[in-house]
Amino acid sequence: MAGIKSKKEIGALFKKGKRASGKLLNVRYFLREEGRPRSLFVVSKKAGGAVKRNRIRRRIKEAWRKIRERILPGSDLAFFPRDGAGEAKTNEFYCDMERIFKREKILDQK
Repeated sequence: MAGIKSKKEIGALFKKGKRASGKLLNVRYFLREEGRPRSLFVVSKKAGGAVKRNRIRRRIKEAWRKIRERILPGSDLAFFPRDGAGEAKTNEFYCDMERIFKREKILDQK
């Protein structure tokens, strides 16, 4: 799973990227010229203790793993769970991602 790691890449995503929101997730995205889709997962301490934050992160990552093959090449995406997302299941995150990506036209139409 390719990730966004450098400060420069993260800065570009926040500076040039667009925002989209769903019921459970806020997403920042930026479309590069080419390459595999890359992701960044950010769970605030407001979400709870380390165990709860890691559980949320794992569920979002699993939903991302299921949908990433359908995402446009060259997409950089950052995921931020919204308040109340702590009890959401993986499938709920997947459905929310799918709704956001369809609305923002990030899903590959092949």
